Amino acid sequence: MIVTTTHMNGRADGSPDPDEALSTRLRDLSLVDLDALAAGLDGPRSQALIGAYADDCLDALKEARSRMV
Repeated sequence: MIVTTTHMNGRADGSPDPDEALSTRLRDLSLVDLDALAAGLDGPRSQALIGAYADDCLDALKEARSRMV
């Protein structure tokens, strides 16, 4: 599961600000309640969904780290 966010905020030259989209993605991922995310799912499906969420978090954090470097 990868969350993609698009914003109208941009730079002076009219291009979108990629840091704004990444900041929003990280904020949205931080607001996820794992208990609510997995509510009503059996063990294997719950584990798969939480694993996909963790992979998405890792991807977003790697992207943020690469931009900081």
